[in-house]
Amino acid sequence: MKAAPIFSIASLVVLLLGCTTTSVNYDFDKEYDFSPVKSYAWMTMPQNVRAEEFLIKRVKSALNRELNAKGITQAPDNPDFLIALHGSRESKVQVTDWGYSYGPFGRRIGESRIDVSQYEQGTLIVDFVEAKTKQMIWRGTASRVLDPGVTPQDKERLINEAVIEIMKHFPPDQKK
Repeated sequence: MKAAPIFSIASLVVLLLGCTTTSVNYDFDKEYDFSPVKSYAWMTMPQNVRAEEFLIKRVKSALNRELNAKGITQAPDNPDFLIALHGSRESKVQVTDWGYSYGPFGRRIGESRIDVSQYEQGTLIVDFVEAKTKQMIWRGTASRVLDPGVTPQDKERLINEAVIEIMKHFPPDQKK
């Protein structure tokens, strides 16, 4: 399966399927001191990237809200770090081998059954980049099975939930 590194509607819809869970991960530069970080700005998206404007607005709004709740404010002129958004979409195949069933005395009964299903998984990637050095200092990701048929209200709710889960890990606890 080939990953498509584009930030399209499906890239963010990763967060939009109500009956599956979102897988959240993060990593960070363990040598970077996050304690003085108090401001951020948004990096501009490259012109050649396909983007769904409403979904990007929802993600930015959710991130702004979470960062403000942590006392980190938007400062476009002199930020401590920059935020870059990325997304990907990947076709996947799930194969389930149900095997054989066995009866008394170890005899095999029934037929083997294998189910094959295809689905798409999307990933939202949030990168924090040190403003002066342009070095990445933190990355959070959320992955989920895509569902193109969700309502705008569900999109907003699920994006908010995913961003909350991602941002639980920022700033990172460096004492561990």
